[in-house]
Amino acid sequence: MFIRVLSASLCFLCRRITLSLHISEKSKKVYSMRTKNKMYIFERLENGSSKEKNDVVENMEEGILTIEHIMPQTLSNAWKRELGTEWETIQEKWLHTISNLTLTGYNIKYSNRPFAEKRDMENGFKQSGLRMNHYIAQFDKWSEEELEQRKQELSCLAKAIWSYPETDFVPEVQDDDVVSLSEDNGISTGRKILYYIFREEREDVGEWSEMMWAVINRLFAFNPILLYEEAKSNRNVWFSTTEASRHYKKIAEGLYYCPSKSSTWNKMAILKNLFRLYQIDEDDLQFGLKPIRQ
Repeated sequence: MFIRVLSASLCFLCRRITLSLHISEKSKKVYSMRTKNKMYIFERLENGSSKEKNDVVENMEEGILTIEHIMPQTLSNAWKRELGTEWETIQEKWLHTISNLTLTGYNIKYSNRPFAEKRDMENGFKQSGLRMNHYIAQFDKWSEEELEQRKQELSCLAKAIWSYPETDFVPEVQDDDVVSLSEDNGISTGRKILYYIFREEREDVGEWSEMMWAVINRLFAFNPILLYEEAKSNRNVWFSTTEASRHYKKIAEGLYYCPSKSSTWNKMAILKNLFRLYQIDEDDLQFGLKPIRQ
């Protein structure tokens, strides 16, 4: 009963552990988790789908089984030599991760003995009645290489235990909202632009300012004189014949545009004014907007 209840409540947690084991440089520090969570994780890793189960939870509750750090929390000189010159870094990275943890009924006897002694001693890893310790017992040493191997092994096991459900459900793909300049009466305000279409030519953009700069430059290519006249007239504060401030971008010699501090509403007003000046139909410019989530 205990396992069934925890299985539902910890499903998401365990999938996160699975992902951590699979792709993270530092596996999740399982040792610092709540006791009941650790019990569930070790029970699942030990028994999996086997019909021959060890009662991990009950034995942990009664103190028969306790969590063992394979690489101990206090390193002896022998352990430091085995881990190499980077022993401090290795211990900090791996100490409390699932890769370095197992269960045993002989924690006190194991103490901080060298790995080979923990493996070969009476009731050591080789003689353990726990499946997880049989895997550990196959190694000749316990260094970062073996920790990484166990991480990959547990990753495969965890993905099998806490696999995501299979489904043939395909989410409905929402069409982009396409709005023309003539239709825009505040529709685009607060919306993210994905692309624009100008005279049937589409270009992907990430920002409204990027679209504005591209369209203005295309208008300049059609007829530069009209934009120069607009800048000289002082009717449009967004255009200037001089670089009035650092915010202005140079379109051509003696012609500047100020894209900053203009809202989407202002950008639409600028474009409508320019299209009237150029006598271009406002329907010739369309915006692909990110769909609004229902």
